[in-house]
Amino acid sequence: IIDGIGEDEMLQYFEEILSSFPELPLLHKLISLTSKNEDTIRNIIRRLVEADKSRLFDIDTDGCLPIHYINYSTFQLKFVHDLLHISITQNPSCKTFGGLFAKNKVGKTALEYMILSEDDENNVWECIRKLLKSFPDILKGILYQTLVLTPQYCSCMLTIIAETYGEDKMLERVDEALPSISDTFILHKLIKSTRECTNIFAKVITRLIKMDKSRLYTYDEENGFLPLDYLHKNENNDKNVKLWLGMVKLLLHEAITYDPQNDTIGGLFDADEYGSTPLDCLVGKFGKDEVWQCIQETISSFPSLPILHRVIKYTPEYINEAIMRFPGACFVRDCNNRLPSHVALENGVSWSLELLCLINTNMTRLKDNDPVTGLSPVLLAASKPSCDLTTIYYLLKSLPM
Repeated sequence: IIDGIGEDEMLQYFEEILSSFPELPLLHKLISLTSKNEDTIRNIIRRLVEADKSRLFDIDTDGCLPIHYINYSTFQLKFVHDLLHISITQNPSCKTFGGLFAKNKVGKTALEYMILSEDDENNVWECIRKLLKSFPDILKGILYQTLVLTPQYCSCMLTIIAETYGEDKMLERVDEALPSISDTFILHKLIKSTRECTNIFAKVITRLIKMDKSRLYTYDEENGFLPLDYLHKNENNDKNVKLWLGMVKLLLHEAITYDPQNDTIGGLFDADEYGSTPLDCLVGKFGKDEVWQCIQETISSFPSLPILHRVIKYTPEYINEAIMRFPGACFVRDCNNRLPSHVALENGVSWSLELLCLINTNMTRLKDNDPVTGLSPVLLAASKPSCDLTTIYYLLKSLPM
């Protein structure tokens, strides 16, 4: 039809249709259209919008704005920028910022629909960069919406703002936005879904933690996980491993500082129904040496933590690792006044160099009864149906006279 009658007559025809049927989602359909006449269609869309800018805020039966149908495989960057610019200019106080953060009936934002590939994403951020330069007053609001509605793009948005206005100004706007976020699980969501870990992202996480450290020991409603759990469940953290390991140290340090008496030691030993701990999963994700180096650097400043007790109980395969990195832990008593040797004997740790080390470092205590069960070390070792006879023999042989 366009080839036959031309752009002006086609535009007039569309205007007549909209005049008779104002609820018709014509703009939505045109934006989603792909054809050989893309330039002509873009011109028609521009002219329809210029004639009535409120059309950009029309909602169709799927709860979508026209902008929900934009993707960069069809439309040029300048065209998208122009539409968003018009929308924000028309309604600068709108919290969706031109519709970028408007959710449709399935809860998906226009920003998410726009980013369909890596090339699309690069174009989207370039478009947003230009918008931020044009509308500096939207920084706080756009940060808030990114954190709450599209946390997976948080690192990208932070980087764009920092590159545009400087890191100090970006952090100022973060400090303004964070107190307004009422979502209890915002920390979980950011760690779970962020696409990339950056130094700037880590600074935002640090600020978020310091606002309410209890979040570190809060289980989310969706999966019953702690924030630490999401460090190994995030599918995007195969890159920048060093920064992700830094995040492990940050969460552990802040959690232990907040509650050094917590049995899970920062969440490391928060075992699930299958007995798996975040420590197991972190080792599986980042490697044993790397994770234990993080733990050593973090926990060395907390010498009274009963980490060896927890390792023996939940992850006995790392007893040697814990002893090597925390030799002083062999003498630490937990909140029940127990030594690691008590826990090892109660949990049936089989005869090994590690068990020998635990016993020998506390040889003078072999006659002392376990503070919890009241049993001597020998009886404690013999109390299990699968007791280790070698262990019992060694204990009897080594009893002080």
